[in-house]
Amino acid sequence: MSNLSKVLIPTVIIFAIYVIYIFSPTDELGSFENIRAGGEMKQNINVMVVQEKGFERDRSNSIISFIAKDRTGEEAIISMEKPLTEDISKAEKVELLGHMHGNNFKALSVTIIKTKE
Repeated sequence: MSNLSKVLIPTVIIFAIYVIYIFSPTDELGSFENIRAGGEMKQNINVMVVQEKGFERDRSNSIISFIAKDRTGEEAIISMEKPLTEDISKAEKVELLGHMHGNNFKALSVTIIKTKE
């Protein structure tokens, strides 16, 4: 084995481990400002559900929007394309997929990460 491959193979392995670590899912809160900078690009963000502000419902009593806050405390209105189940009313932390429009986050999907105990 040449000296180049003795150095190159471990370097590639270490780099692959680093990339997997960086891009692995986390439950840390994100920032709406970072999402806003991405424009119309769909992105994931973890946020806290602000239970005290309640949930907006449609005529069939399904949840269609709620307020969430990011790691800096900034609040945004989260609107869904499809109504959510009642499970969201017990959620503390959620992962959103979507994009920002001003102070509104248009969510394509909402995944509950943590519920209130």
